Order: sequence, then C-alpha cells, then structure tokens
Amino acid sequence: MRCGLSVLVLAILLPQMSALAAGPAALTPGTLQHDLDAVVAAGVPGGFALVRDGDESWTGSSGLADPAGTEAPDAAGRYRIGSVTKSFVATVVLQLIAEGKLRLDDNVETFFPHLLPNGRRVTIRHLLQMRSGLFDYTNDPRLFGGVPLEELRNRSVDPEWLVKLAVSHGPLFPPGSQGVYSNTNYVVLGMIIQKVTRTDVETQLWRRIFIPLQLEQTELPQDDPFLRGNATRGFTDAGDGLVEATDGLNPSMLSTAGAIVSTTEEVAHFYRALLSGRLLRPPQLALMTAARPLDNGVPYGLGLVVLPTACGAIVGHDGSVPGYLNFAFRSADGTREIVVVLNTDTPADSDAVDRAVVTLLLDALCPGTPAAAGAPGPNLLSSLRSLRSLR
Repeated sequence: MRCGLSVLVLAILLPQMSALAAGPAALTPGTLQHDLDAVVAAGVPGGFALVRDGDESWTGSSGLADPAGTEAPDAAGRYRIGSVTKSFVATVVLQLIAEGKLRLDDNVETFFPHLLPNGRRVTIRHLLQMRSGLFDYTNDPRLFGGVPLEELRNRSVDPEWLVKLAVSHGPLFPPGSQGVYSNTNYVVLGMIIQKVTRTDVETQLWRRIFIPLQLEQTELPQDDPFLRGNATRGFTDAGDGLVEATDGLNPSMLSTAGAIVSTTEEVAHFYRALLSGRLLRPPQLALMTAARPLDNGVPYGLGLVVLPTACGAIVGHDGSVPGYLNFAFRSADGTREIVVVLNTDTPADSDAVDRAVVTLLLDALCPGTPAAAGAPGPNLLSSLRSLRSLR
C-alpha cells in the first residue's frame, strides 16, 4: 500500500502556476472524457471519475472493467480506497479531541505502555501529521512473507502485529524532527481510537461519519477479504502480468491505514461534508488543513494533503492498494471536486499515467487556467520518482 501523493505533488511543482486571470471556466464534459481516455490509454485497463462544480456534475468511465473482457467499468462500483481511509480516521481522532477525550499532545505511552520504544515522545499530533519517525510496516517483507496473492485473503493479522513489524526496525528519526509518510502512524491511531472509545474503529466510523452522512456503500471491513455488492474489479501485476486482486488481500493487513471500501459518490460526499464543517468544529478543521511539507516536499496536514494550484488550494488524499489507484480532491473554496479510480495499482507505464492523471485533475479543478491549459511541467518525472518509495 503506498501513500500515493506521487501524482498530486505535481500541483506544487508545475511551473505553469500563476495567478488566476479570470473566473474559472465551466466544466467541459468532452475535455474530461478525453482526459480520462488518455489516462487509460497511458497504461491501465480501465477507470472512472466523478467531477462536480457546484450543482453541475459529470461522471465518466473509460477502458475495460476486465482486461480480458469487453465491458466498460461501472462508475458506481465499490472499490478499496486505500490511503483515502486516513482522512476518515483523522476526522474521528479530531472529533474525540473536540470532545475532550484526547489531546493532540497526548503520547502513545499513555495508552499503550511499551508499544513503541520511544512512546513517551510520540504524540497524537506526530502520528496524524506523519512526523513520528515510525518505520512503514508495509515496507517489511514479512508482511506478505512470500505468500501467493490468492492465499493472502486468508491471512488475518491484528494491528499490534503490524506495529511490531514497524518497531523492529527502530525509529527513523526523533519524533517531530522530520516528516516521512508511514502507514504505521494510522494503525496506531486506530488502536488509540479503540482504546479510548472501548469500541472498534468501524463502530466509531459508523456512528460519527457513515450514518450521519448516509454513506450506505462505505465500510471498514475487519478481516473479510471479499468486496461485496456492486464491486469494481481490481487488478495487479504479480510478476508476469495483471492478475485479479479484487478479493485477494485480507483487509486486516491494511487496517486503519487503508482498508475502507466506498464509491466515488460517497467519497466525494465525505470530503464535501468534512471541508464544509459538517463533521468538525472550526478549530479542528483548521488544524486538519494546516499542512507542513514532508521531507519529500508534499504538504501534509492531519490526514489531508493540501496542495496549491493556480486556482487555489486543493485538499484531499489519494491511495493505492493491490488492484486500485484512486484520487479524491476538492477545491478549498468548496466549488469543485473530483474522485478518480483506476482498476490497477500497477500501470504499464506509470510515468505516462501520472502525466495523464495530473491533466485530468487540473482540467477538473482548474478549468480554463494556465495550469490546466498546458502539459504537466518538466519537473514531473523527477518528482514522481522521488516519491515512489512511499508504499
């Protein structure tokens, strides 16, 4: 599971960023469909997207739902959202902080003695903002242990085991001194939510987000590997070509760092509610969106990526898990939003796909601006390559 961010950081680096001369243009369905077709042509089996501009919306799909089939992807299908999960988990943590049940400066040792070797120095703030120094457990080869993809669905693990994998490598740096993306942070946050509320994280998500927002297709599965209902099939490269990964990974391995299942409509609705203040009080929302650059230059808030563009900041997250690559961003002024889903996490030509996705994002969120009018800038490939280790 990767952080993603590899594509989205380009919004910072694009040399075309300049002041917005006039009001943004209206959505152009033909342009958006052309951009989505270009993403698929660049090296993925299929994809779909939802774009909104106020009350106007566009939904499109391109390519194939199955590389060996003939049907187009269903834009209403459920998929694994990967690290977009982090925005949901961070929201619950910040709600608990607003209720006085947690504090940003509480340390991990308070809740779990001896879980981390330096638990007294690692705070909730560090975990939320990727500044704890914890090694990313997804980079430990023991996570998959050479188990074939088709057998991983039966491999159920608990969060403590994932954290033990991470801490066996020792801290990467003193807490707070640097910012490096690590999925381990959000596994620990999930454990803290459960400790404080005395219920599992899924129950808290249902009570605090899923039910209030009527997200009926969204869930955090515990160890059920099957993507039920109207599922989007996902594919990954197992070494000798694409194989189906839809039901091939036990979600316990992703935990609260990336296991949520949802739809484009419901992910967009979540970010709309979050960023409009329906889920958090103003002080907590301000904290969440106050981003600091990670060591790779990506501005990261508390479970959110906040990127400047020519038409203002865009806020959201992206995620990658076996079978799926997705991006969910909203303009800071709340007028525009986009959710893009690709049915593979291993594009045939990742550089070309990255370029095409950036064009789609900018045409959706900044139509008619200088940044959207041109091709991604020359810093694109070097920027992506510097971020590909974030998995």
